[in-house]
Amino acid sequence: MSFHNSNNYQILNYYKVLEISKNATQEEIKTAYKRLALEYHPDKQSGKLDAEKKASEEKMKQINAAYETLSDPEKRKEYDSLIDSRERNKSGIPTPIKVLLAIGAVTLLIYLVSSEENEKK
Repeated sequence: MSFHNSNNYQILNYYKVLEISKNATQEEIKTAYKRLALEYHPDKQSGKLDAEKKASEEKMKQINAAYETLSDPEKRKEYDSLIDSRERNKSGIPTPIKVLLAIGAVTLLIYLVSSEENEKK
């Protein structure tokens, strides 16, 4: 299962794709999917420019992926966990590196404090 945008490998926010809140019910997910699928379905794109058809095709792929994920309770739970993890790590630094940086900062602080104490003696 992939939650990535094929163009830039960023995690798509499926709630935004379906224009629903994160605590949406299964019925709200289904209703949003049907509404957007009608709007972006290829059969509804006749008479539009090729670029608009291509954009609608990409949007429809995102809508389908969002619905497939959010309508399945297990997939939704996994997706929510991934999104929550991403939100906690917005700085872009992976968590293990953050821990190492924190340990390094504490170690440096201890060293500086002990150096000052040694100079006083």
